[in-house]
Amino acid sequence: MKHMQILKRAWAILWNYKILWIFGIVLALTSASYSGQGSNGGISSGGNGSHSTGSITLPGNLPPELSQWINQANQFFSYGMTAQVVGILVAIIIGLVCLALVIGVILRMANYVSQVALIHMVDHYEGTGEKLSFKQGLRRGWSRSAWRLFLIDLVIFVPFFLVVVALLACAATPALIGLAAGSAFSFMGIIGTIGLVFLFIFLVLLASLALTLILEMMRRVCVLQDKGVMDSIRLGWRLVQQNLKDIFLMWLILLGIQIAFGLVLIPVGILIALVGVLVGGAIGVAFYFGLHAMTGIIAGVVIGLFILIVLVSIPLLFLRGVLETYLSTSWTLVYREIQPAMPVLAEPAS
Repeated sequence: MKHMQILKRAWAILWNYKILWIFGIVLALTSASYSGQGSNGGISSGGNGSHSTGSITLPGNLPPELSQWINQANQFFSYGMTAQVVGILVAIIIGLVCLALVIGVILRMANYVSQVALIHMVDHYEGTGEKLSFKQGLRRGWSRSAWRLFLIDLVIFVPFFLVVVALLACAATPALIGLAAGSAFSFMGIIGTIGLVFLFIFLVLLASLALTLILEMMRRVCVLQDKGVMDSIRLGWRLVQQNLKDIFLMWLILLGIQIAFGLVLIPVGILIALVGVLVGGAIGVAFYFGLHAMTGIIAGVVIGLFILIVLVSIPLLFLRGVLETYLSTSWTLVYREIQPAMPVLAEPAS
């Protein structure tokens, strides 16, 4: 396999076929790690008495607007957490959870559709020289293959997660044995647990890297050969076994490109952040002087932070999307190299 030729060809496709960037940006957006954020709310009560309303004592030098807001909050909480208030809060929490689940499902659907579209469009371009439009690419992405990619991830990562949990439980065994033998954790048990945890983390990391390598072939078998879930897993694994050296070397090269991209992105991100701070800060200061004291401060901070986040996230998301496009294109070309007798699938009828 001519690795450098594949990388150069992927670079040429990247710059000559810019419609791919749209799907790459969607892929970058939906592949990001999302962490749920919870807010802890509560009312602190002081004093030695058995009853407290949770009201806040205001100092006398607060701005009028802030004092008014705090007084309104005091009036709300002075009634206590009645059944009606609790019901409203529970309904709001349930609604937010349902909304988060719906958004998560939509993002995952967009992720798999974008994966399929990128694979199909690059393969079609290499096979025929024809560039598909965004609509044609979206039509190809919205297919059974997207659903099958989800099932492939489910079949592979659910057992993988269970194995990781079992390994962590095994790592805790020395400490638990020491606890069962005495009244507290033994020193040797804790040392043994720490050692096993680091060992298992290392093994899980290696297994994760191996899975990412194998999954690239499985996904392209599924999309380009229109195979089912188990056939895609079996044939993808066979391809990796038969071409392990070439695929592993390409994986190392692409990993190096991602590391280099991250290093280059550090100064670029700092520069973008500085521009965002200047622009967002200037607009925030303008709102501060244009409105009343407290209202101007709050509006300036909120709008300034919003502009900062937008100015920083959009360029970084764009760059990440271009990288995702390049990586997907490279793996599709690798697949075509090791699987040369690939028929070009006809475009689905509209």
